[in-house]
Amino acid sequence: MFLCFGLVLAGPDWKILQSTATDLVINVDIEWNSVDDLKPIHLLVGLPNSTLPAINVDYRELTDCPVDCPDSLAAGTKWIGSQLLRKLYTGTLMVSPYAGANQYYRKITISIPLNPMELYPITPVNESETVFFSNRIVNWNIAKQWLQYRPRIAAKRLNIPEGNWLRFAVDEDGMAVLSGSEILDALATVTSIDPRSLMLFTGSSLGRAMDQSIVSEYTVKENLVEVALRGIGFDDGILDPTDNMLFYGRGASGYDQFGSEMRYHQNQYFSQNVYWLLIPNDATLRGKRVGQESGTVEESLQLNYGISHLHYEVDAVNPAKSGLGWVGASIDFGTSALINATIPHPTPEFDATLRAGILGGTSSEQVRKYPSHTVRIYSPVSG
Repeated sequence: MFLCFGLVLAGPDWKILQSTATDLVINVDIEWNSVDDLKPIHLLVGLPNSTLPAINVDYRELTDCPVDCPDSLAAGTKWIGSQLLRKLYTGTLMVSPYAGANQYYRKITISIPLNPMELYPITPVNESETVFFSNRIVNWNIAKQWLQYRPRIAAKRLNIPEGNWLRFAVDEDGMAVLSGSEILDALATVTSIDPRSLMLFTGSSLGRAMDQSIVSEYTVKENLVEVALRGIGFDDGILDPTDNMLFYGRGASGYDQFGSEMRYHQNQYFSQNVYWLLIPNDATLRGKRVGQESGTVEESLQLNYGISHLHYEVDAVNPAKSGLGWVGASIDFGTSALINATIPHPTPEFDATLRAGILGGTSSEQVRKYPSHTVRIYSPVSG
């Protein structure tokens, strides 16, 4: 599968007529130059809560298209998505001047009544949040008071026993293995190890920490949490070079599960997660182990497929030269960028979903502040 990203400067011009805590009014003007001016625009609106508000639209000056407009043009004004974006509830508003039947509206006024609810105490907005939101949220002047600041709850400090520590890093999510020979080589001063006492720890964020010190420092961190592991050859109570320790490791970036939804966490601070292996001085202690299911499983349903989640992101450029707004290489006007994404073992009977995000902007005063973008998907045909 190939993704082709292109940049075009087209579409209606818009401006905010009113932005308060209770009302947002947007005016859209269309000056015909080409059919590209009828393409819809997408505005990211800051909201006080997770409920998408009603939309009142006033269409004016219905006009015939100077040329035949393609039937594929989207029409109407509607919400097409919502999300909690870095502590702020947002809705994506699609506005199209196309009316169908080869006609378009030259003027559109959109009124959105808001219902603010103060869920958390208002906290001063920091510089990185201003840099991130100011060019994304059309009503940022008001929406910044709706950032959802939740009080942080520190993890309880474990009563960790005394012993020797072995530190190692994990790059990405997945099964990881540490052999007995690697442990013995790293702890040459320890003459005898009962592998049943081994304890594995990582930071309380389970890899998704926002603190570089978990990787850069070599002192054992506080607020560690123990991770279950499986030992191969541990039952005899003697750590041999051929023994293996298996566990599911989590990198600094990766997918996290929220109910039935999978969300990707891109860590913009560092690329590794650190684990700590403790060899307690008291060999009678027992570390946390992966449990085994008991009972009989009835195979009434057989599946020969699974759901795979892939993510491609390269943080190469910081357009604002501040904060955490990192993106990939820039795409100049009139050019395109090609991404080759390999899907392992695709099943043609099921649909795939693609989500692509592009940060738009321009340094020219002669063009719109928010350029439009196009994305095309090419799938190679086999056989």
